Amino acid sequence: SSGINAEYMLPHVLTPSQVLIHQYDSYQLKNNIGHEPKFWTYDMCKYAEDPFKTGMLDTIEAIWENEDHVVFAPACYNHGGMMGKDFQDIKVDGVSAQDQLLARLEDGVRLRAVSTCEGVNCQPTCPSIQTGDHSYCF
Repeated sequence: SSGINAEYMLPHVLTPSQVLIHQYDSYQLKNNIGHEPKFWTYDMCKYAEDPFKTGMLDTIEAIWENEDHVVFAPACYNHGGMMGKDFQDIKVDGVSAQDQLLARLEDGVRLRAVSTCEGVNCQPTCPSIQTGDHSYCF
């Protein structure tokens, strides 16, 4: 299928932005793999880690290199803009998306908020998901 691929477009956006990226984007992974993490096979898990998460991290770094942008990138199995309490409740090293945005707008400070933990939904503040025997593969 064709369409706008954000991973190629986002590093070139000119407007100062906050970009919210889930390292395990549930919409893309479910479409690519066909199953939620609870039902992953070992090979599905390996795909979710590399090339998928590795590619997401490359995109995150490409966006971060542009000083006009900040990136909020928890290692959550989730998708889309964080509505409601997720904007405050999901935190990376104690920083929420709201904290990051306010620091940028009010103080001109770029707070880094990119999960470095290993495995799907490993950030403790991610909304919980059901896992199975092959949700983790390292």
